[in-house]
Amino acid sequence: MQQRARHPGSLLLHRAGRPVARAFACACLLLAMALAPRVAICGDQAVLRIGVADALSGQFAVDSPSIGRAAQIAVAQINDRGGVRGMRVVLEEMDDQCNRVKAAEVARRLAAKQVVAVLGHTCTDAMEGALPVYAKAGIVAISPSVTKDDMGDAKLNPWFFRTINPLREEARVAAEFAKDKLRVHRAAFLHDGTTFGRDFAMGVRDQLEKMGVATVLCDKLNPVSLDFSAAVRSLVRSGADTLFIGAYKEVCERILTLLEANRATVNVVGPDVLHNVATVGAIKLKDVKVYAVFTDLTRSRSLGSSLAELHRNWYGTLPEPYFFSAYAAMQALLGALEAAESLTPGDIAKSLREGTWKTPLGRIGFDENGNPTGVETTVYRFREGRFEKCW
Repeated sequence: MQQRARHPGSLLLHRAGRPVARAFACACLLLAMALAPRVAICGDQAVLRIGVADALSGQFAVDSPSIGRAAQIAVAQINDRGGVRGMRVVLEEMDDQCNRVKAAEVARRLAAKQVVAVLGHTCTDAMEGALPVYAKAGIVAISPSVTKDDMGDAKLNPWFFRTINPLREEARVAAEFAKDKLRVHRAAFLHDGTTFGRDFAMGVRDQLEKMGVATVLCDKLNPVSLDFSAAVRSLVRSGADTLFIGAYKEVCERILTLLEANRATVNVVGPDVLHNVATVGAIKLKDVKVYAVFTDLTRSRSLGSSLAELHRNWYGTLPEPYFFSAYAAMQALLGALEAAESLTPGDIAKSLREGTWKTPLGRIGFDENGNPTGVETTVYRFREGRFEKCW
């Protein structure tokens, strides 16, 4: 890992005489305290704390901590340049287990640590559990992955932002792609009963039925049992040419495995969580074609490539797709903190809505409801061990 550059202010304190140094330090600390009550003092330098909340354990745990890694790299870069407003940024990383109750507990712990903002959460249920706490505490939260439509409503969640398009956009893209490219005639829908999974599957179904596409199967799975043999047999008997699956990673993996074992010649279209090489690649698909609806990551290839290489140098692997959405969220958040009139939640939110940032997702901003502008949704196909943009 590269050596961190030393902040110029710290050099000044060491070189100046003690009276000057103390006066300078006091002035900096008073300025920091005036900016916001959440500025903490560590030695002679003020620090800003930013929370990071991800599902690192539990039933819906991520394969790798992409969100935390994106935050670590972005914060290291900003601290090497002198921090935000001359203050060093410190991360408080916590595991919400993609669980509503646990996420509320995490949110309270982050509020107690006086974080100025939060990167996260990554699951819909966790975000719903945490948002009331953030609303009461006055903490801005920016998610790289939560897609629930009504989450982006300034009247309900004034401090919520995201760098991924709402689920209605993923559903629209999935339906139009299936109709225009896959020529779907007989559609099947399976979901895991979660808000995320159900809303994706039902959103696509509604769109396709308006286009005249027949629904031949629509079923809710029990993610606890993880035995989906009956559902797959029903799918095969239905004669569906395309399956739309709304579920988290483990359920998707088991459904794909069963479909391949049954040599089902079917297209499978899923939401952003399906864009996972480790999950899909391990199944060694032959008859099943897999398509994932996700943010277009090709709009800033040079920045994306340099970040991927940086991730490889730091962690020894290439990043997962959510890394780029999380890095974009951190770019916007850190930029907004620097530009805001003060570090109150109202001014941070105002700064986010008024600014634009060049990110690996392209140049992005946020509308009045915290939804991203400039972010495009596309479709990827899994082929020869990797996902490639196909629409």
